[in-house]
Amino acid sequence: AIYLCKRTMQNKTRLELADYEAENLARLQRAFARKWEFIFMQAEAQVKIDRKKDKTERKILDSQERAFWDVHRPVPGCVNTTEMDIRKCRRLKNPQRVKKSVYGVVDDTHTQSPVHTPSQQINKDTREDVEKEILFLNTQLDRHCMKMSKVAETLMSYTDQYLEYDPFLSVPDPSNPWIGDDVTFWEQEARYENHNNTSVFVRGHL
Repeated sequence: AIYLCKRTMQNKTRLELADYEAENLARLQRAFARKWEFIFMQAEAQVKIDRKKDKTERKILDSQERAFWDVHRPVPGCVNTTEMDIRKCRRLKNPQRVKKSVYGVVDDTHTQSPVHTPSQQINKDTREDVEKEILFLNTQLDRHCMKMSKVAETLMSYTDQYLEYDPFLSVPDPSNPWIGDDVTFWEQEARYENHNNTSVFVRGHL
């Protein structure tokens, strides 16, 4: 409602309301009759803020806002993609045909988009169709959800991030005698133990 009000306040040809938008505005005005004054004030305030912005920035924001509402409130007769999953609709119309993807799913010949095809009556699945679907789902269970290249990239990034904290990849100071030939650590431990033993011996004879 605020968006349509803003459009009516701006004297620009490209922002004029289409017939269906004018009808929607009238319907919203009737539905929100008690709150319409508040909605109008909100739209007026947003228009004042927009006028203070740079011309290029205003055009970009107008385009973004219009694109948003074109998607979420499409022209009558068009499919609302936010309410209907095209892929799900396609599977319902063609249960045997599955879209080909990088995961190795087989596509049985070409299919048409359900948006541009007349609605067809969905046939009941036969036993063979159900068996095919079970086989397909079992096959999908064994497939990876990510590409190997993406997995490798993630592992490399993780390794680079924690490289300095991994004693197997970066040598600690002193080096770990369990994974190398350097005995500096053992020598330090031996000196520390000898020092403690000497201290105990001296204190015992005082």
